[in-house]
Amino acid sequence: MATVTIAARSRKNGKSYVVQYLDPDTGRKKYHGSFRRRDLAQQEANKLRVILDDGHMPEKRQQRKQRKGKTFGDVAELCRQEWQRREQEGDLSPTTAKGYLTFLKPLEKKWANALMATISHAKNPTSLA
Repeated sequence: MATVTIAARSRKNGKSYVVQYLDPDTGRKKYHGSFRRRDLAQQEANKLRVILDDGHMPEKRQQRKQRKGKTFGDVAELCRQEWQRREQEGDLSPTTAKGYLTFLKPLEKKWANALMATISHAKNPTSLA
């Protein structure tokens, strides 16, 4: 059985609950996450315990972000496929589809590897310069 603990911390804005686990390789406590509510911390501790009991290590936060995040290039490819499908079905005229692709190319060139979650209008004005 994996050792997973929940520690309550007093903060300026109330309590927070820190979920930690004992790393089987090093024998040291490792931080997993913190939560504002005890029930959420308990749910995460239960999930973490199952992962550790199965012999796996939990993913690091950066790995979770990369796995879950779609890039602009991924979304652009999905749009391209959808437009081609609609053009073949006759729901989209060839001229319109060509226009969409024309506008998509420079955007994709600049933003292809950017995570969608990091793109915002405030940070990135409409100009491509």
